[in-house]
Amino acid sequence: MGEIQCIGLLKFNHSDLTTIADDLKQFINEGMAAYDFWQYSNELVENEWWEEFRKRFPAIFDYIKGTTFLTGNDKKYLARVLAFPTEISIIGNTIKLSGTIWDGATWEILMNYLYFRYLAKDYVWYTDADPIDEIHWRSEQAVVNII
Repeated sequence: MGEIQCIGLLKFNHSDLTTIADDLKQFINEGMAAYDFWQYSNELVENEWWEEFRKRFPAIFDYIKGTTFLTGNDKKYLARVLAFPTEISIIGNTIKLSGTIWDGATWEILMNYLYFRYLAKDYVWYTDADPIDEIHWRSEQAVVNII
């Protein structure tokens, strides 16, 4: 298993993003602490572990609670969603996130969550594993529903 470099962009209708960026930093710090808890707290049984996780990391539990990763009590799937950016910058009306994550992880769930949490206008994320010539924002991508 390797690592990939990720870039995520959250676009807003305004450029006053300092408050959002500060809150986002707190969210990411909580996420990194949740990752450490997941990695190093094996002394609790499953139900107690999830209860402790929910208490210690309420914002991160809110982020992952809607995912299929919480079906059953299998914590191994958290590796896919507890992958957080390490750098945040503001560029005009956009917040740029970047970081190195495990190549089995995804930022799709994270970016979608942040899009709704911060009422962004749009978002996109990509990795160095799939270099792109042009950014295609979420709103520009075709949505396919499979029944």
